[in-house]
Amino acid sequence: MGNRAVALLLLFVFAVAGCSTDSGGSDDRSVSTSSEAPPVFSPEAQIYSAVVHRLVLTDHTFGVGYPSPFKAVYVLDALSSGSSDLFIDADGAPLEEALKSEIVELSDGLPPVEFVDQFDTRAALGGQGVTGVQNDGVVIGLSAIEEPPEGTVVVGAGFWCGVDCGFGTTYLVEESNDGWHVTRNIGPISIS
Repeated sequence: MGNRAVALLLLFVFAVAGCSTDSGGSDDRSVSTSSEAPPVFSPEAQIYSAVVHRLVLTDHTFGVGYPSPFKAVYVLDALSSGSSDLFIDADGAPLEEALKSEIVELSDGLPPVEFVDQFDTRAALGGQGVTGVQNDGVVIGLSAIEEPPEGTVVVGAGFWCGVDCGFGTTYLVEESNDGWHVTRNIGPISIS
């Protein structure tokens, strides 16, 4: 009976030792405790990003459901007055560097995005269709954000991609739980 008691005691000691939480080494199964939080983007950057996505991916005027023909996106780095020139006259306030950086960071799903100071910096004047802008790109102009009722904003925007390739409109952009999204066009639409 003494052997049985010793065997049970040893079994108990080994069982308790096996349950120890301090193994002295790293545990690859542990949950990461990284202090890196996901980036927080300003509402202004989210709004402009939603508008650029809508222009390039949906309202590109090359047919509903067709993929975007643009291979580069050039955004004017100053706001447009939103006049009838399809938003390519950057005659307003310049966009801040931090805002431009955020818009670029939010450009997932788009061709490369670059900010330019004037529309003709990337224009290949005389080209038609998508050949009117370097790298088969598009030049986008944005107007100042207008804030009607809370949770919605209005943004004028447009693009130029050649002599016979342009679009201008005003978007209603609404806030939801997962950010800002263009919900519809409001006002007149210009298409070239």
